[in-house]
Amino acid sequence: MSTARLHLNQLEAGYRGHRVLRPATLTAAPGDIILITGPNGAGKTTLIQAVAGHVQASGRITFDGRDITHWPADRRARAGIALVPQDRGLFASLTAAEHLRLAARTDTATDDILTLLPHLRTRLRHRPSQLSGGEQQMLAIARALVRQPRLLLLDEPAEGLATAVAADLARVIGDFAATGGTALISEHHAGATTWRHLHRYHLHRGELIAAAASHANGAPS
Repeated sequence: MSTARLHLNQLEAGYRGHRVLRPATLTAAPGDIILITGPNGAGKTTLIQAVAGHVQASGRITFDGRDITHWPADRRARAGIALVPQDRGLFASLTAAEHLRLAARTDTATDDILTLLPHLRTRLRHRPSQLSGGEQQMLAIARALVRQPRLLLLDEPAEGLATAVAADLARVIGDFAATGGTALISEHHAGATTWRHLHRYHLHRGELIAAAASHANGAPS
């Protein structure tokens, strides 16, 4: 594996004194996709939120060679970590275009992302309540990607999506990783999706268990 993009060393996290995530260790390089599966309550969201900086954690989190364990969430975001939460985190009063404009780091970032998600371009004047569940998810992911992150955190992004929309989601994540981005994804079930440089983990009662890595060729399926 090349130089680590993300390294978790004995990471523990929880809420109000209750430990949810037992000491967890994993390493991801640029281009890697880390898929973490497990039942509800296993600690998937806690792990994602701990990396994003929204949950207090112990152990060590290293991002691009820097110890960010004690960094607040906003500093992690500015450093190149983008979160797509399970509830999508969209603002009811903003149109899709306004979501992207507020998040974009460059003038061309939005156009680049809308090239990957052409259907979203036709919905830019709509607010979240006027979008389907799949369109809302794509907007949430597009908002994260226009910030040009190096690490993308996605908490159960395919939940409730139609098969065709989930396939679009897999394609976008695969394209992100192919350009050197790193993705950390939680899902209830692994499904049949495969990417190049896919590494699977399973969370059971807060314990992170590594599975065999996959290096499939071709597009996501």
